[in-house]
Amino acid sequence: MRRLGVLVVEDEELARERLARLVSEQADFELVGSCGDCDEATRLIANGGVDILLLDIQMPGISGMEFSARLNEDDESSPVIVFITAYKRYAFDAFKVRAADYLLKPFDRARLEQALNTARQRHRAREAITLSEKIQAVVGESAERAPGEHRAGDAGRFVVRDNGRFLIVRNEQVDWIKETPMFSGCLGL
Repeated sequence: MRRLGVLVVEDEELARERLARLVSEQADFELVGSCGDCDEATRLIANGGVDILLLDIQMPGISGMEFSARLNEDDESSPVIVFITAYKRYAFDAFKVRAADYLLKPFDRARLEQALNTARQRHRAREAITLSEKIQAVVGESAERAPGEHRAGDAGRFVVRDNGRFLIVRNEQVDWIKETPMFSGCLGL
């Protein structure tokens, strides 16, 4: 399974460096960058690979809260957000903008790990929903047609499960299909 990319957005340099170091030490996560303001964060997110955003709330210019709201408006595939702040008073607002977690400074390594794991679960849930929507679109499209009816250019496709993942397979990719007692629908691709 691929490591999730984490971007640290923190205006205090020492806090940013500490947070970046702690993220780098996590086996399941990859630090893709760190920056001190939301403008730079926008550029780094546009480059791709940012799955989780560790975001300070009080920042120069646009606040982390405003930045989060803009990300959620623009794109449903925006990074999962974990807010970081020294103030309890923003917690309610953080969850209104769909934050996965809220880290209150100072925090320790264990609390950061907990927040990253919560963010990973949220990220996986988003991926599962996206996959489910794709599968429903394919199945729904197929169900609307009469048996044997094909649209021009429709090669035909179906869904198979492979090691816990669902794959959409085009008919022309299949050499053979065999059913066995242990494995139903073995494919030769």
